[in-house]
Amino acid sequence: MGGEYDIIAVISYKRIIMTSKERMITAMLNKQPDMVPVAPDMSNMIPCRLTGLPFWDVYLYRKVPLWKAYIKAVKYFGFDGWLPATFEMEYPDENTYIVEKTPEKIITRKMEKVNGKEIVGRCEYTCNMNSKLFELWFVEVLLFEILKGSVIILDRARTNVVRYRHRKQVLKKLAEQAGCRVIFLPAYSPDFNPIEHTWANLKTFIKNFMANFSSLNDAINHYFHFA
Repeated sequence: MGGEYDIIAVISYKRIIMTSKERMITAMLNKQPDMVPVAPDMSNMIPCRLTGLPFWDVYLYRKVPLWKAYIKAVKYFGFDGWLPATFEMEYPDENTYIVEKTPEKIITRKMEKVNGKEIVGRCEYTCNMNSKLFELWFVEVLLFEILKGSVIILDRARTNVVRYRHRKQVLKKLAEQAGCRVIFLPAYSPDFNPIEHTWANLKTFIKNFMANFSSLNDAINHYFHFA
């Protein structure tokens, strides 16, 4: 080598290993975790298949809670799981009924009880109702849950008829495509629509007692639960 030496620089580093929680939080903060995938998405069919049960035994009959099947699948494949706090939330007053059952499929609908009466198509929204939102609920929620041949009775709310007159025919056509029928109530007919009496009483209650509540929402909740 003629007295000369080759100098080799050796750089060592210690890899930082994150915990599952640290990895998840890092990704949620749009930073770079130590490995990917952080939380790969997984179809619910996979946890159901790992239980060894038919799909409807988990989804419909709940022989194994879906959240337990999901956690078991995450452990089976060895990756970080992501389970929302509201995953598979149970509603004690909600019942599932079988509409059609064949060897290949089961079609169901859910019915919720309110004051002892079963209702379908319940939907909560925090914006102003308009025809587009109403039609979306009508198709994606109501027509999906009711039986073929059902008769739907609607009042003449501005959302349904007046503001967009052609919407009346749109709703009729949508119902006919689902094998149902729509009947519109005559204008100003509270005797055919008892809920109108409830709205009138609610307005009177709000007018007289609103000062006793911190918010309109508290007043409305009190009316329906205690008044």
